[in-house]
Amino acid sequence: MDRTKSKREGQEKRVNLACKYYPCHNNLEDCTFCYCPFYPCHDETKGGKFINEKSIWDCSDCNYIHKKIIVDKIFKLIQLIEDDFINNS
Repeated sequence: MDRTKSKREGQEKRVNLACKYYPCHNNLEDCTFCYCPFYPCHDETKGGKFINEKSIWDCSDCNYIHKKIIVDKIFKLIQLIEDDFINNS
């Protein structure tokens, strides 16, 4: 995964510039999760919507999973689960 500097506050971005779908969303901060682990979330407040005629959940306007703060929180949760599993094994 390539790392680039954001124009905003010098923040580091985790993006895959070699990906044939890049950029898949506007204002990407993090491409760690190329596919959303919450799909389909059915949460229209994040920018997604259900397309009735195709019977699919469209999240092309959502960038929730591409926000660095969200990815960092998911990693912390994974670490907590892993630590708990190891400590209780």
